[in-house]
Amino acid sequence: MVAGVKAATTDWEYEAVSIGFPGPILCGQPMTEPVNLGGGWMGFDFAAAFGLPVKVINDAAMQALAATRAGRCCSSGWGPGSGPR
Repeated sequence: MVAGVKAATTDWEYEAVSIGFPGPILCGQPMTEPVNLGGGWMGFDFAAAFGLPVKVINDAAMQALAATRAGRCCSSGWGPGSGPR
């Protein structure tokens, strides 16, 4: 994933990276491996890989934060972890 992002953004200027992760996050790190994205997420040093500061946040929380910052306040996230258990 990191290599793909770096390749797609070679002509961009940016100072940090934000990653919306589809699962629980604790202290900026994924707490589970996603079933739909492949392994290697837990314990991965994203800042070292990108060479920039990285913030990892739950993807639904990222969507809600973006909607709130845009002046909207309604966000609903439905994903694999949303149903009854």
